[in-house]
Amino acid sequence: MKKQIHYLALFLILLFPFKGQATHIVGGELTYRTLGNHQYEITLTVYRDCLHGVPPFDFPASIGIFDTANQLVNIPYHWTGYWPQGTTNFFNDSLINNNMYGMLVMPNDSETVPNVINAPCVIPPLNICYRVCHYIDTVTLPYIPGGYQLVYMICCRNNTIQNIVNPGGTGTTFMTIIPDSTIVTVNSNPVFQNLPPTFICTGIPFSFDHSATDADGDSLVYRLCAPVNCGMCTVNSQPQPPYAPPYLPITWQTPYSLANLLGGVPLAINPNTGLLTCTPNTVGQFVYGVCVAEYRNGSFIDSVRRDYQVNIVNCQMMVVSSIISPAVVCGGGYTVNFQNGSIGGTSYHWDFGVTSLTNDTSNLVSPSYTYPDTGTYLVTLITYSDSSGCNDTSTQTIRVTNFSLPTVTLNLNPDSVCINMPPYALIGGSPVGGTFFGSGVAGGNFDASIAGSGIDTIKYVYTDVNGCTDSAKEAIIVNPCTGLEQIINDDGVIIYPSPFNNSITITLSNSNHNELMSVSLNDILGQELYYNQFSSNKMVIDTKLLQKGIYFLQLKTDKGIITKKILKEN
Repeated sequence: MKKQIHYLALFLILLFPFKGQATHIVGGELTYRTLGNHQYEITLTVYRDCLHGVPPFDFPASIGIFDTANQLVNIPYHWTGYWPQGTTNFFNDSLINNNMYGMLVMPNDSETVPNVINAPCVIPPLNICYRVCHYIDTVTLPYIPGGYQLVYMICCRNNTIQNIVNPGGTGTTFMTIIPDSTIVTVNSNPVFQNLPPTFICTGIPFSFDHSATDADGDSLVYRLCAPVNCGMCTVNSQPQPPYAPPYLPITWQTPYSLANLLGGVPLAINPNTGLLTCTPNTVGQFVYGVCVAEYRNGSFIDSVRRDYQVNIVNCQMMVVSSIISPAVVCGGGYTVNFQNGSIGGTSYHWDFGVTSLTNDTSNLVSPSYTYPDTGTYLVTLITYSDSSGCNDTSTQTIRVTNFSLPTVTLNLNPDSVCINMPPYALIGGSPVGGTFFGSGVAGGNFDASIAGSGIDTIKYVYTDVNGCTDSAKEAIIVNPCTGLEQIINDDGVIIYPSPFNNSITITLSNSNHNELMSVSLNDILGQELYYNQFSSNKMVIDTKLLQKGIYFLQLKTDKGIITKKILKEN
């Protein structure tokens, strides 16, 4: 028999491992249930982080029983853990018999908390893992004046919690009160019905049923409350027995408080139903408490506090609905070509927003629709996925008008550059005031090294005062110019390529120059081989007949003379 017990002990050590310094507590609660004849079933629920391995729950957990003077009560207590007294040397039997530990309760079960919330389209995060363990035992507690205080405490919390001060040095205390018989003779705590969620998504409205049931039919009132610290348990992380009351609440980190627990739309709880709601906007780990108070015939009995850490994450969705269309429709026609920018959809339903019609719908992916008249319309797209109950809806307001489209042109200057040319401001779009788009384009500048060698398309989009939008496109050539340096004068004169072969191109890259008056090309002896007046902001010199060698290019501008030495390779 003793050999079998030791095998059982080894199994339990593997299932509920010890840990010298407990960390990563994420929540829990302590409740009792009346069994009659002064007997109570005590249930301790503890949540731990298990992302980096199996969580080390207390083995056993020590529950202190105190009177209202905060003194440990010496009660007759029979330990009903898995190991009968005298069969193992893990604990000193005399200490247990003399009640030096309070209640020592062995784990009853341990399981993983599912990563699920009430949002069917959310893909659960893979980097969150919680386990929950229940400790259940019975104890006989005869009536005493003032009743009993049941206490469990442990340290410590995750260092990454954002809304409390010094989270890694902050523990937790779970506590419940068996009231004096003058208040109530028979009572059981309310018990929360559902496992709390391990995560909440940023920017997505969240709700959770945090209600409890009460075996006595007492009235229940819910509120948000501060979790409780454990005082000296930061020195002794698993005190046996727990340190005596009173206990202080945790300290909120600025700017957080009970009124602002998560950031964004505040966490709130319905006092009558226990429905927890919020729309957080900050990624991170946060601690909160939910207290449920029980009343009988209008008189307060006690409250149960659930302490819990929740993770706020940027959630990935199975399906995202998106409409791509102009906000203002111009050009004299009432037909709008809608583009579907949804992700993860398998079927679609469009409603084009004509309130007087019922057939203004389509199930095509990217439909076109001709409106009956000018006006403002609210377009709705419902995107469905293969997953049951998972869909997403997007809306966009469009205005159909009789306005003409603006005339938009694009004449890039330069339209051919070396890949090692430094970023420069794009010009040539008309009317001015539009926006450039394309590979290598950012903030109106073009970076050839980002665009890469080859032919790229630059798009220029312009919106007029009526909100009407049109665009123009032009190709730009990015040359490798391998190992050779593009010439750019500090005043904005661009000369390329260098070395050159069949031609030299000269442009003005910005408005620093009012006029480039003339250009001349001389050989190494100073003989002038080419001369021309500069009549625009771009000039191309034909150099096919020149011999390879060194030449000097002289540019006369309104700000002076620029001379550059350049090389012809072939």
